[in-house]
Amino acid sequence: MKVESKAQVKIGVITAADPNDKRILSGTLHCMCEALKSQFSSVIYLGPVKLSPFSSLKVRILTFLFKIFHLLVYWKRLNSEHTMIRSKFHAGYFKQMIEGSGLDVLFAPFASIELAFIKTDVPICYLSDTSFAQLADYYRMSSKLSSMAKRMGDKIEHAAIHNSFAQVYSSKWAADFSREYYQAPNVFITRFGANMDSAIFSGAENKKPGPPLQLLFVGVDWVRKGGDIVFDTFLELLEKGHHVNLTVCGCNPPKSHPKVEVYTFLDKNKKEDLSELMQIFNRSDLFFLPTRADCTPIVFCEANAFGLPVISTNTGGVSSIIEDGNNGFLLSPDAKSKEYTELIERIINEEGLYQKLSVNARNKFEKELNWTVWAKEMRQILLLTQSRRKEQNSYNL
Repeated sequence: MKVESKAQVKIGVITAADPNDKRILSGTLHCMCEALKSQFSSVIYLGPVKLSPFSSLKVRILTFLFKIFHLLVYWKRLNSEHTMIRSKFHAGYFKQMIEGSGLDVLFAPFASIELAFIKTDVPICYLSDTSFAQLADYYRMSSKLSSMAKRMGDKIEHAAIHNSFAQVYSSKWAADFSREYYQAPNVFITRFGANMDSAIFSGAENKKPGPPLQLLFVGVDWVRKGGDIVFDTFLELLEKGHHVNLTVCGCNPPKSHPKVEVYTFLDKNKKEDLSELMQIFNRSDLFFLPTRADCTPIVFCEANAFGLPVISTNTGGVSSIIEDGNNGFLLSPDAKSKEYTELIERIINEEGLYQKLSVNARNKFEKELNWTVWAKEMRQILLLTQSRRKEQNSYNL
């Protein structure tokens, strides 16, 4: 099998955070940057942002004054991380980092704030899993935002999109919204990968659902991720005589039970914690996360990597990862615990269904939901982005 050589292109990554920190975005930023190194000769991190002491002081003072003004006028709090003040100071920082660097392309993952007001001739590729207006409405944040905050957030997002040549999203749901609402000019869709090495995976063809049936819930926000439905379903399964255990990772549920095991926090930066998390996935049977609202949860990619059928809701960009009836099931956001109980009983009782879902999940991971495939697709998009600069240079001759 022929291995494609690295493209001799110098990529600059625009990010306010540290790509080496696996806690950022559950490790997604780190995995993206590492994957790009397999495709390009040079990948340079321009972040994390390190403003001078004077600039940092100016940002704090201006932001404080703006927040006071905003509170007095609108009687609503303001997210100090999402302001024009921070955006313009970050733009100035990255402009200095870019000048004289010899970069061919800029890659800006989840960086609308940093990207919006950068002035540079280096072509930019912007990546996200959603956009400001979509997220504000979807997560029902609109009622908490002032009209000024909405206008400001929209302006930053619009500027970021139109300051980039290519706009990459992780789902059709996000891509379609960006095209329609922000008139994004060059939209692409690439699916994200799992943020864990599945080397200890036991093999989907050998997986069997218990007994005891091991349910797995992974999420920081118990309420938004549907934790109450998970717990109620778990109790109903027990009442119906099923031998079932529930493992919860990432939060401390408000309810307890002798058959519920809780891991409130596991740090992927720590080898022992990461190993523990992988073992939890490997010994689980079903990944159960009936989320109320989500974009494209990386944890679903990780469940697929371990051959775990996923039970969730048909909302947001979830269907870009989970195909109903193929590698899991997606119920309506209005579905109650009774419907989930009946679905789980079907999965474990119907001949061959669990094995089919498990094998399909692992296959989907190997063919689509991994960072190797993502990096190859991004290679083409970034090379296309680079070609824009070559065209501009030819026009200037």
